Amino acid sequence: PSSVGPLSPVVVAECEVSPSLQQLQILWASLSVQQRLAAVTFGGRALAVAERCSELFAELGAAEQRMAAVGIPAGPKVRRDLEGLALVPALEFIAEPCPQVTRRAGNRLRGMTFAGELVLSAEFWEALERA
Repeated sequence: PSSVGPLSPVVVAECEVSPSLQQLQILWASLSVQQRLAAVTFGGRALAVAERCSELFAELGAAEQRMAAVGIPAGPKVRRDLEGLALVPALEFIAEPCPQVTRRAGNRLRGMTFAGELVLSAEFWEALERA
C-alpha cells in the first residue's frame, strides 16, 4: 500500500504541455516534500557533472574577485543574465567533511541539488520550462 494519497490535479499554465509533462506534473504534485527534494538531488553517476559545475562556479567566483581587485565590477548585464536563470543561482553543492585534505579545503563533493525554496515554490515548473 502506498502512503501517497490520490493524485492531485495540477494547475497548468495557459499553454499546451505534452501529455508526458502533464503526467510528470501530476506525479510531482503527489510527492511529499522529502520526495521532491530527493528528486532534485544529483550525485552517484552524476557526480562528474556536479564536480564540473562546482569547478565552474569556483572559476566564476575567482574571476569576479580578480576583476573587483583591479576595480572592474561585474557588469550589470552579467548579473542580470544570471538573475534571469532561476536554476543556476539555486544550485547548491553537497560536500562531506573528509579527514584528508582534498579538494575544496578538506570537503569531498558528494553531489548537487537545487535550493529547497525554489523546488517547493509555485515558480518551480515555470523555471524548468524557461531552462
